[in-house]
Amino acid sequence: MMTHQERLCRAGGCSVMKDVYCYAEVVPEIPSSQDSMDGPPFEWWHYENTTLHVPTASVAAYKAHKEWGQFKNIVDM
Repeated sequence: MMTHQERLCRAGGCSVMKDVYCYAEVVPEIPSSQDSMDGPPFEWWHYENTTLHVPTASVAAYKAHKEWGQFKNIVDM
């Protein structure tokens, strides 16, 4: 069974997503691969190639988070 990410990538979506906007000031939890039957919401190509935009006051918290902190580019909005 393919994960959502595999279906998206096969449809050409994995290289398309350039930006993710998260407006939550308190860093939300996102499922890890162990918590979700469909796999984690982000894969390595997202962390490497997608910019995560977060509230200015929360940049450090997102960078320190186990999951969100994997994004190589975390910037304030």
